[in-house]
Amino acid sequence: MKFEIYTDGSTRNNGRANAVGAWGYTAISEGKIIHENCRVEKGATNQQMELKAAAEALEYLFFNKICIPFDTVIVYTDSAYLHNCYMQKWYRTWENNGWRNSKKEPVANRELWERLIRFFEAPEVEFVKVKGHANNSTVHEMWNDHVDKMVQSATTQTHSDQSSVDDKIIILAKRLCEVYRTEDNTCGYNGRQCTVCEPALDEAQRIYGLVHEIYK
Repeated sequence: MKFEIYTDGSTRNNGRANAVGAWGYTAISEGKIIHENCRVEKGATNQQMELKAAAEALEYLFFNKICIPFDTVIVYTDSAYLHNCYMQKWYRTWENNGWRNSKKEPVANRELWERLIRFFEAPEVEFVKVKGHANNSTVHEMWNDHVDKMVQSATTQTHSDQSSVDDKIIILAKRLCEVYRTEDNTCGYNGRQCTVCEPALDEAQRIYGLVHEIYK
């Protein structure tokens, strides 16, 4: 039996403290979707999400014995980072060098690469590069776009939810500044005139966290 996996990963605010990443995949056999998955991970990088999408998809098929001996699996990815490692066998050099790169620095994302190496070496698994964000002129581009939309939707929703939380905390902090304002119109938190201050924001964050714990 032949399985085709389309993977994608993306991160909003990549490389920043407030980064929100997501990975996703769609597994297909005989023209039908047999499984899909998509997860959000805060603080992840774009490259990590690309690698994890492929690792999660392959582990699902093989560890659940959906893919058995003599089956073939083709992983379609738009990640040059992932595909180049597979094609050029970077991982073999990394292993020989004690997981150090050409600059003698630790290889980034080692844990994810180690999850993928068993599949890089598996004769029944092949990784194929597809053009990302294309015009859907081929079936592969269409499925790549399908997974991309899953991932983008997940990161957008999470970013929106976090923005909503941040707005609520700021509103509460402003209210605290007003409540504790003194007769000379200074803030009871910092002794100065302000609209909203760091101590009030910290207290608002603490209160919001307590309320969230109670009602989650």
